[in-house]
Amino acid sequence: MLVRGAAFGLVVAALAAAPAGAAVRGRLVVRPESPVVGKRVMIEVRATAKARRLRLEIVSPTGVLRQVWLRRVAPERFSTAYHFVDDGQWLLRVRGSRIGAGIWVQQPPAPLPPFRPSTQPSLNALLQGGLVFP
Repeated sequence: MLVRGAAFGLVVAALAAAPAGAAVRGRLVVRPESPVVGKRVMIEVRATAKARRLRLEIVSPTGVLRQVWLRRVAPERFSTAYHFVDDGQWLLRVRGSRIGAGIWVQQPPAPLPPFRPSTQPSLNALLQGGLVFP
């Protein structure tokens, strides 16, 4: 009876490990490599999978989960376009596989306005009795 229980435990452990061992493996590519908030990026997965589409889970820096479908564009290539809405560390992973990556999304560079000292007094300075430059 003890041997039969141990054998049953091994079978259950083997069945539980089978889906993880049969998981899809591949590579995740994001173009451009350093994405910027609000700009379009192409996410591509290179993997051998029989499915016509794969589901990509995108986790924001605040922990919000979004799911996007990747469609097959060529044999062993799946692709989609995405716009990141926040800056920080994002996590991308293909559901039901071992494919995933962390990606850092940057804020767009903000140009500084040119500095032009005013030679004329502002209306607020005149009404409040502030300094007036000639």
